[in-house]
Amino acid sequence: MSPLSFAGAWRVEAIVRRSGMEDTVADFDWRVEPLALSTPPRPVIISNTPLAPTLTLLALGLIIVTGLALPILRLLGRTATPVDQPS
Repeated sequence: MSPLSFAGAWRVEAIVRRSGMEDTVADFDWRVEPLALSTPPRPVIISNTPLAPTLTLLALGLIIVTGLALPILRLLGRTATPVDQPS
């Protein structure tokens, strides 16, 4: 059993060692809540729904809008006539 499985406040130190370089050290405060069987599980704050379908539809929509907007903007740029400015 890992010591971090015990409830309480922990201080975690991560050390990265690379050849030819000084060690990089990062300290973290870590809190492990006690396991309580009588309390309901905490609600999911971040959705566990996959993002791929939504992002695929958004990307497809962006491609369609861009594909339609570019020819329209080019057409408008060709047909526009400069306005004479008073001297």
